[in-house]
Amino acid sequence: MLKDKWEVASGTIIGKDHIHSQKNNQDAWRVIVGEKALVVLVSDGCSAGMHSEVGANLGAGILAESLNRNLAKMDDFSVSALEAVLERSRQDTLAAIRILANAMGGSFSQTIEDYFLFTALGAIITNQETFLFAVGDGMFFLNGEMIELLPFAGNKPPYLAYALVNTTLGGPDLFRLRIIRSLPTEQLENLIVGTDGMKDLVQAQGLKMSGQTEVVKPVEELWQDDRFFKNPDQLRRYLTQVNRELKIFDQRTGVIKVEPGHLPDDTTLVVVRRKEG
Repeated sequence: MLKDKWEVASGTIIGKDHIHSQKNNQDAWRVIVGEKALVVLVSDGCSAGMHSEVGANLGAGILAESLNRNLAKMDDFSVSALEAVLERSRQDTLAAIRILANAMGGSFSQTIEDYFLFTALGAIITNQETFLFAVGDGMFFLNGEMIELLPFAGNKPPYLAYALVNTTLGGPDLFRLRIIRSLPTEQLENLIVGTDGMKDLVQAQGLKMSGQTEVVKPVEELWQDDRFFKNPDQLRRYLTQVNRELKIFDQRTGVIKVEPGHLPDDTTLVVVRRKEG
């Protein structure tokens, strides 16, 4: 069974910029160990949206559940078959969002803009093949290789729900879930799926964490350190330490020194590694 082959660690924290601007954590994640696939998904709500954390959380849950249902019906895990599943699940998710937005009343397009703009990055791990997919920006680490989906012009990613409204960003193909990479699952050893805030974690490697003698770990320790997989809250705690801001009053000078956190944006990671033995 899939759950006997893989270990998963996950965590999310609010970025310091969102704390200072009194916004919520607009990231979300889901992990589903299904009958035929392990589904991993992270989501980042649009920072300009008033309540984007709603769409990120609902969207991640709806999309992950739809993927799990559709994958359970599959026996063919070719790229073309997987592309069809991604499109069916995208349509399922858009249909659910349309119902919710209509039920909320008011301007449909404004409701989508305020609540339902989010990116979606994920992985599907079957016994045969592994696929990375995305709409929007973010970051993967696949067997130690960094795969960064770069920010879009004007910090306007092609959010999935843009397919429901008129937009000048581009045609409908821009808002589809696309396969980023695939490989035989027998070649998969470790994987990280992260929102775009992970780039700050990568850049902070080796920097001192505030109030501590320890430094920010190299990325490879995220899948090498057993503690992240033994305690389901350990990764969140670690990200919190990395982003801790410490204020120290210097009695001699009367100046308050600030040791800042290293994660300005909301940061969400799901780490997967093959079990030993």
